[in-house]
Amino acid sequence: MFRAARSDNGTQTLQHYADELDVAIARSLAIFSGIGQYRVKRDGTFLYVPNDGSSTTTITSEQFKDAFLESMEAVTICEYEKPKGKVLKLNDVWLDDPIGSGGTDILDVNVLTEKQLSELKAIFSPFDGVIYPQHVAETYSKNEIANIYKEITKTKLGKGEIASRKFRSLSLGESWPLSKPQETIWTYLTLELRKWALSDGYDYFCYVNTHEKDGSVCYVALSDSTFGKPIARYRFAHERYNEIPASALVARTNALVLMGKSSVQIDDLIWCGHAPSDYWAKESY
Repeated sequence: MFRAARSDNGTQTLQHYADELDVAIARSLAIFSGIGQYRVKRDGTFLYVPNDGSSTTTITSEQFKDAFLESMEAVTICEYEKPKGKVLKLNDVWLDDPIGSGGTDILDVNVLTEKQLSELKAIFSPFDGVIYPQHVAETYSKNEIANIYKEITKTKLGKGEIASRKFRSLSLGESWPLSKPQETIWTYLTLELRKWALSDGYDYFCYVNTHEKDGSVCYVALSDSTFGKPIARYRFAHERYNEIPASALVARTNALVLMGKSSVQIDDLIWCGHAPSDYWAKESY
């Protein structure tokens, strides 16, 4: 299984791992298109959309390609052995938010006992189903959220999870004061779910990925030692990708439009029809 990251600090807890290399590569693209805020229009225009609210800049295909190369230089994909231990299967309904945001809809009733289901519903109470920002605002007062935030950021894990969510929020140009309440509650519920799972003997979560690639199985570690050490790593093949002329990106965009695509997605465009794995070199650990 595989995980893409900008740095390998050894942290595994609550990190997501894919059973296919291509899914990990797709997640590395999110660093470029999401955090980097690069876009492509159907007319072949390449854009840089700053997350600070300043004006969108039209860039050349060469500048777009250079930005992509720079972004991928910072990414490493690590490969691990398939996990062992007790697994809790979840339903993938949280998109890019913390697992806890899915509320009771993440629970697979086919793998849980009545007792387990009752305990888990109590964790998510009074919410029923996916938890949206308005549900948080309706359920918790500002003081309650502030107290929960203070409590979860006392731990290294909680502090790290909140920091990650804040970074993502700001990278997307969101107002952190506005997103902080729901991010706090989503993170809190995720941590409570993890705590329950560990107490019940589980080692990791798994789910069928319906957001990035249908049918791909993904895993979530419950501790830093869940999946052991990497067995290999993949680095972006900068020189190999650089052989693709910037004009090929324009041609690929035009081809996608002719195919009837309503919008041009970075992962459809960036590899110019080649296999993504062609541009990642495997290294032994």
